[in-house]
Amino acid sequence: LRAAQQPPFQPAMALTKAQMEKLDQVFHSFDLDGNDSISVSELEAVTHALGLALTKQEVHDMLSEADADKSGEVDYAEFVKVMEHHLPKVGQDGRLGAFGHLITRKAKSGPPLAWHGEKCGDRVTVSEDRKVVSRDAPEGWGVQLFDAWLSAATSTYNTADVLLEVEQLTDGNVFIGIAGRNFFPSPWDHPLKDSKHCAVVSLADGAVWRKTVKTDLLLGAVSEGDRIHVFLDMLRQSMTIDLLAPDNSLDRSVTVDELPSECTLAVCLGPGAQRVRIVGSSTEVATHEFSGKTNKDLWDEDNVQRLAFEKKESIASIEAVAQSLE
Repeated sequence: LRAAQQPPFQPAMALTKAQMEKLDQVFHSFDLDGNDSISVSELEAVTHALGLALTKQEVHDMLSEADADKSGEVDYAEFVKVMEHHLPKVGQDGRLGAFGHLITRKAKSGPPLAWHGEKCGDRVTVSEDRKVVSRDAPEGWGVQLFDAWLSAATSTYNTADVLLEVEQLTDGNVFIGIAGRNFFPSPWDHPLKDSKHCAVVSLADGAVWRKTVKTDLLLGAVSEGDRIHVFLDMLRQSMTIDLLAPDNSLDRSVTVDELPSECTLAVCLGPGAQRVRIVGSSTEVATHEFSGKTNKDLWDEDNVQRLAFEKKESIASIEAVAQSLE
């Protein structure tokens, strides 16, 4: 019998000057206190700023992956070594490892998302930094959209992670979800559940509404102080809404499929005092390939001129990840 062949040894990859310069920028964006090392608390702050929902234990495990000398912190040499050793593995199996993935996510992410600053719903107030949206009125509804549109049919960002905190909630009169591009010209003073261009979850009972129809999906009631993680994937035209426990672990989750081909995140604030804050966010252009098929967007009749491409995910290549650091 022939002995099983061992996979070839993969040495560390020498990074280019441009990649090293990019890594230097990313490292210092992680090193919040400027002491030339990354602590668990700093890594946790970065994950939150990127809109990622990780527990303290998950963040600790991620740091330990790169902490070669077990000092409890990651210095610059350890930071670089993660990418030198992980890039060859990407060429083999498409996997980066948690810490390596976070580095490339930080390097590739677009500008942070914010609430739309030029148009506001009925009696809706947006903070100066556009991170907080609020409304305090005895009746009526006010809608607020994010400031960027995501789409699979263009070269714009096609995935987004957003971490929200419900800072004030009266009688659950808030909806969170997405609005399709055709909603934009509509009046921003009606509950989003009543719009054929929207898919939203009600914070009162956790019911999910899609194109004015109440679905069988149920997230469960949301309380004041809760955090919600939203992952929007326009390549699959799906939205996942996670209700988080106090330690940031997953409590409950729902996924809504067959979204409009172009959409943005949205909230709708109803009677009472309501306030929602963006804890963090990140966008990305995910690497996918066309399957060679095209279909009409059947979300609504207003979109018959648009085409949405069915795609299949491709394994990340060493070249794609390396380019993200240039």
